Amino acid sequence: MAAAAAALNCAIDQARLAHGAGLPHRKATGLSIYFPPTTAEYLPAYEQASPLPRLTHWAEFLKAYHTSLAL
Repeated sequence: MAAAAAALNCAIDQARLAHGAGLPHRKATGLSIYFPPTTAEYLPAYEQASPLPRLTHWAEFLKAYHTSLAL
């Protein structure tokens, strides 16, 4: 079991592009992704604050997703 847990932690570390947690969750671990459900909830600062938009097409996907909701 310990070997499997170590392998999982290693896989998570390799998949993680950034880590952020506020004081209430400073020991938070795991994976999550920014997915605001509406355009109104999209934070423009996200594109500067996170490396994900620079390393992937995630911001473009979110904008296309929100545009499709308006159709």
